[in-house]
Amino acid sequence: MSVDNHLTAFTEALSGCERVQRTPMPIAYSVHLYQFLHLYLFTLPLILLDELDYWTIPVSCFVYYALMGLRMIGEEIEDPFGTDVNDLPMETVCNTVYKNVYEALQVPLRDPSPEAEAAAYVGSQN
Repeated sequence: MSVDNHLTAFTEALSGCERVQRTPMPIAYSVHLYQFLHLYLFTLPLILLDELDYWTIPVSCFVYYALMGLRMIGEEIEDPFGTDVNDLPMETVCNTVYKNVYEALQVPLRDPSPEAEAAAYVGSQN
């Protein structure tokens, strides 16, 4: 019964991850954010000019860098299951799940690497 509960929880977690991966950011939201952010950032120096005088340029550059950085981070983490540097380490997570399942079932652990799988397949064909 315990294995069934774990499999049910695993299936629910997997379906949640698949929903995250398959649900893209709406195009209208992305376009609106991009346009509004640029409109704000292009008018910001005009607003700050009276108060900051010569400091308007560095302050505007800093605000531009910060806000555009947040926008780019949002785009980067929109798909966390890819193979980019900032994506989740899914191979490590899967190997941990693999080891935990084998330990729970008390079965000797096989090497999950593709090379070991290929060698086992070739060995079974002989």
